[in-house]
Amino acid sequence: MLLSRIVLASSVVLLALAAAGCGGGSNDSSSSSSGTDAKTWAKDVCGALDTWSNDVKSGSKDLGESLRDTSSPKDAKDKVVAYLEDVQDSTKTMVDDVKGAGTPAIEKGQAIQDDLENGLEEARNSFDQAVESAKKIDTSNLRAFTTGLSNLSQQIQSQLSQASGDLKGLENKYDVGELNDALQNEPSCKSIVSSS
Repeated sequence: MLLSRIVLASSVVLLALAAAGCGGGSNDSSSSSSGTDAKTWAKDVCGALDTWSNDVKSGSKDLGESLRDTSSPKDAKDKVVAYLEDVQDSTKTMVDDVKGAGTPAIEKGQAIQDDLENGLEEARNSFDQAVESAKKIDTSNLRAFTTGLSNLSQQIQSQLSQASGDLKGLENKYDVGELNDALQNEPSCKSIVSSS
């Protein structure tokens, strides 16, 4: 089921970010009285997730390179906080764009959209909490800083694992057969699935 693979791919990006220690979409809002047609919904949702995924990966790579040249725990902390704030902003945009996609015009479309939004909100909340936790990391010595980063990574991974599990549950909860064609034919959906 392509929807579950897209959700899984998004989850992989979330968990990869957590393991590292540390959107977009169409403005075409074609919709019928019962919701957004499946093709437009797929384009908007996958576009938002694809843009977000690219932002997170690019920022993570840049952070890794930047940390190699860092000489103090305080400088490293500042870079980690700045990265997490960027991810926080990108995640907010992605969630807003997914909400903007509207309800897919299929049976149980509203329930699918609500559950998708709730799962993505959990991820957004995880990054909000991660930013606050990162700002509190002790930089008085290298050991304290390393411990703080390790704890932050565990916190992010735990919270995002929960959000990922909730999103993966959509596959079992709903028959999304009507969305499969739209998702399979949307280029931005293919790029999300191939990045996992």
